Amino acid sequence: MATKRRRFFNPTQFDADQIVTAAKNGGLKGLILTAKHHDGFCLWPSKYTEHSVKNSPWKKGKGDVVREISDSCRRHGLKFGVYLSPWDRNHAEYGRPAYIEYFRNQLRELMTGYGPLFEVWLMAPTGATAITAGRGKSAISTARLIMTGRTRGPSCGSFRPMPACSATQAPKFAGWAMRRASRAIPVGPH
Repeated sequence: MATKRRRFFNPTQFDADQIVTAAKNGGLKGLILTAKHHDGFCLWPSKYTEHSVKNSPWKKGKGDVVREISDSCRRHGLKFGVYLSPWDRNHAEYGRPAYIEYFRNQLRELMTGYGPLFEVWLMAPTGATAITAGRGKSAISTARLIMTGRTRGPSCGSFRPMPACSATQAPKFAGWAMRRASRAIPVGPH
């Protein structure tokens, strides 16, 4: 099924400058791009999965939506951020310890390869049964680890989910955003 979906990704009229200009003209100060949603398809050529633009007909597999939007945001003076879904219905190891490393690697790619990010948004869907991947660690809490210390991008602040909004304590409110102001913002419920 995933292979079939990749073959259909071919936005022949994609124009990052048109999107960013429209956002700027609408008064936005920044854009958050969904780099990967729950189906696991990556809008950048991630070296950790085949389920990405690199295996699509778009630009003969050489395209990178994240790069084009991030570069356009810089050209037009908008801040740039990403949404990376911790839930990946395409990944065979989802819900197991190996998935944590996979998720960390993709998050690291986005945080270190696309310039300053003003926000990184992570949200697990309500009812996702495999948010936890081995030994009680979740993809979201692991994301907190990558965003601290030396591994975080140069402009990123701390990632601190609100204690009352952990996936275990409030499953209908299992999303967090990280901002440079070092303030976590719960997003949801959805």
